[in-house]
Amino acid sequence: MIIKEIHNLSILDSPSIILIREIMEENINLALNMVPLERFRPHVKTNKILEICEILKSKGVNKFKASTISELEMLGIAGAPDVLLAHQPTFVKMERFLKMIHSYPGTKFSCIFDNYENLNYFNELLKSFKITQDIYIDINVGMNRTGVSPSHLITLFEEALKLDNINIIGFHIYDGHIRETDIDERNRIVNEAFQQAYSKIETLEKKYNKKFIIIAGGSPSFSVHAQNPRVECSPGTFIFWDWKYSKILPDLNFKCAVYVISRVISIINSKKICLDVGHKAIASENPFPRIIFLDFPEAKSISQSEEHLVLEIEDTSNVKVGDIFIGIPDHICPTIALHEYLHVVEKGEYLYDWKVMAKNRKINI
Repeated sequence: MIIKEIHNLSILDSPSIILIREIMEENINLALNMVPLERFRPHVKTNKILEICEILKSKGVNKFKASTISELEMLGIAGAPDVLLAHQPTFVKMERFLKMIHSYPGTKFSCIFDNYENLNYFNELLKSFKITQDIYIDINVGMNRTGVSPSHLITLFEEALKLDNINIIGFHIYDGHIRETDIDERNRIVNEAFQQAYSKIETLEKKYNKKFIIIAGGSPSFSVHAQNPRVECSPGTFIFWDWKYSKILPDLNFKCAVYVISRVISIINSKKICLDVGHKAIASENPFPRIIFLDFPEAKSISQSEEHLVLEIEDTSNVKVGDIFIGIPDHICPTIALHEYLHVVEKGEYLYDWKVMAKNRKINI
């Protein structure tokens, strides 16, 4: 589909985001062709939309991953059977997590831990509610963000075994730092990082005569982990894709399904214009360019503030105030979280809106 041929695009205010549903469906189907359903656990942190979770469920997806309590609750509302909170809960979130279990009994919730003291506190809280809870141990294989180091994994595991209300069912490994463009190099680094953890997991499996669930990777390493029968894969960005991943991961055939609509609000001079797509409309944690415009790919971002983006283009003589500029976000995940609704396009026509339900820190619980 040629995005600019959406015939009723002009009725939408800006800045806003549109979803080409056919492209999103293609991305989902491509992912499902890469890995068996039983090993597919998509991360909802990118989409945050109830209707999309329901579409995934309708295609047979029963396992999900989330980063926030709101995302967890959205999946509870969707009736997702198996949901992992891949973000170690602290004290307040532990209480919200337990309320979630009570409120959505049809969903089996689990969470990750990398710290004995925190896990022990959770165990005491579980005791007071007379609950036994499934958890995964989070392992750091180089992201250096969360997770126990592989060298300390066995110690943490065996300490956690002594906690009566904790049931360790598996391990969580995130390798988002590995984004090599060369697929052979990416395969090598992903597998080397994974092996750091897997060698320890194998030791525990032999010692305790038990097979554990292993959840690993995101979108960049998806194609690598998809080849490993021991791994549940948990990509998130795949569903919408973005400019950054399309550049650095050309071997993955996902397509950009979400676009940002902006308008010219001022013509500064013969080379510069100002658009209405500021920090509040597009993720701004990365350097320029934060958005690539379809009709002006050579446009140079000069400055950005809360509601404004100044661009330098070759010639402004054919541009007028009110013109629509359509762009692909460099980073889609935080961009989605900046918008209350996503405008859905089917067969070249804007038809309806989906609420970005889990953008808020709280839905009900």
